[in-house]
Amino acid sequence: MEGVTPLECVTCNSLYVLRANKKECVAKSSIPNCKEAANTGNSCLECDAGYGLLTNGGSCVLGNIANCKSYNVKTALGVATCLECNSGFYLTNNTCLAGSVANCEKYDSGKQYSCDTCKTGYIKISNA
Repeated sequence: MEGVTPLECVTCNSLYVLRANKKECVAKSSIPNCKEAANTGNSCLECDAGYGLLTNGGSCVLGNIANCKSYNVKTALGVATCLECNSGFYLTNNTCLAGSVANCEKYDSGKQYSCDTCKTGYIKISNA
């Protein structure tokens, strides 16, 4: 039918997680601690609060590094390293620290005063 917009799901019940395309809910038991699932398969794109995304499989692990958004796990050693911090934090020495630039969404790695991306509604200006 022409001119009809397909329906999108806004939220799933607590036992399910929403796929990124918003067209399907999948059982949370197949992707534990996942906030948003990939469009196919059992891979996660974003984890629930307190969990970090593993880069080697799209699953979520309990975060052991405060304010870390995504992890890389070296399975041979079982060591998790933080790849990216949550909004407003910057990564230095495998630690996420609060940044110092107002309305900064994402910092340049290891740089407390260097904003890479501003929050929505703000623009980056240069002092140069």
